[in-house]
Amino acid sequence: MIKAAIFDFDGTLINTNDLIFEGLQYLATRYRGEKLPTSVLKGLSGKSLFDQLSAIHPDKVAIMEAQFQIWYKHNHNTKAKVFPGVPMLLNHLSSMGIEMGIVTNNSREILTLGLNHLGIGNYFTHQITRNDVAKTKPHPEGLMRVLEVMSLRPDEVIFVGDTENDILAAARAGVISAFVGWSVLDTAQLQTAPNYVLNEAEDLLHIVKMHNDLVA
Repeated sequence: MIKAAIFDFDGTLINTNDLIFEGLQYLATRYRGEKLPTSVLKGLSGKSLFDQLSAIHPDKVAIMEAQFQIWYKHNHNTKAKVFPGVPMLLNHLSSMGIEMGIVTNNSREILTLGLNHLGIGNYFTHQITRNDVAKTKPHPEGLMRVLEVMSLRPDEVIFVGDTENDILAAARAGVISAFVGWSVLDTAQLQTAPNYVLNEAEDLLHIVKMHNDLVA
């Protein structure tokens, strides 16, 4: 029986893809003299900001990080949008008594910025950011911590994400995984197969109901 749904944030609940990619391309133009190829840019999806900036210029990460944070915050509320169907999904999961949480590789500050912008923070009883763990995804530490504080078994939790790191972290934690079809990545690019693929947000409701009806 699924008792909790845990979500990645960026690229899963909030569409910050253009925001992040435009910021990285701005820095690439400035510090490399050219933009990153689209294939390289997509390959950076879900990686830590350190890894993303290292791909642009490994010797300029510190200065680029400071500039990226300023650019990101300045442009966030005009470029970041909720993905279609997400508010309805969260509302229905809540009405079903499904507990919800977030495990993200982003910082506490940036997560709070996004949650306040979308107005959905009250749905999530537990929020784990990179500030709360020693090792970020694909390491399962964040998910394992959520399991502990929720007092749930891995088979009672489904984790929803948009990158290889998300699906791999779910596999390592032993939880059910769902990959969002609105990811910038195609499922063919995943090396770790998810348990489910969501073509639209509402699909998660059907998955939860199916699991729970089996044990009703």
